[in-house]
Amino acid sequence: MNIMIGNDYKLTADMHNVILNRRTMTVVDGVEVPSDNFKQIAFYPNVPIACAALLTKDILSSSEAESIQELMEFVKMTEEQILTAVKEYVKEVKA
Repeated sequence: MNIMIGNDYKLTADMHNVILNRRTMTVVDGVEVPSDNFKQIAFYPNVPIACAALLTKDILSSSEAESIQELMEFVKMTEEQILTAVKEYVKEVKA
């Protein structure tokens, strides 16, 4: 399994876990830029739990919401990003 979720996260798996990976950053000329490498950040028993955890992590680390409405929009956008990535992966596996 190798499911990209947005630009910064991907789900992979080993025999026992679904693994949440985050893109690492590298410094180029004093500026942090995304690298092609990913670091394992958490392990989960299945895809739904991994996706729920990613949603929580994304809300806590990325949301700059200043109102409930903004937070709800951010949650919806993040959910759609996760669902789109999983649906694309399922299509590839079935093909």
